[in-house]
Amino acid sequence: MSERVTNEIEPLHLDSYDGPFFENQIMKVDELAEYLKSSSKTIYKMALRGEIPSIRVGRSYRFQLSEVLRSLKSGEMYGKRH
Repeated sequence: MSERVTNEIEPLHLDSYDGPFFENQIMKVDELAEYLKSSSKTIYKMALRGEIPSIRVGRSYRFQLSEVLRSLKSGEMYGKRH
């Protein structure tokens, strides 16, 4: 019997932390939106307002996944609500 090979890309999960590769994972707006199950428009607006850690590259944004997840877990992305 041969093993079945698929071309499916498994999403990254914090549980599957893989050292430097995970820490340095850089994503575009649409990739981060898909990963966070959000819309690209929401991610873009958050980057514009400085609500999400991002790196500006020309007219677009890039996101270091580990920083975004750290910010999300700490609640920094959404600020303090009263």
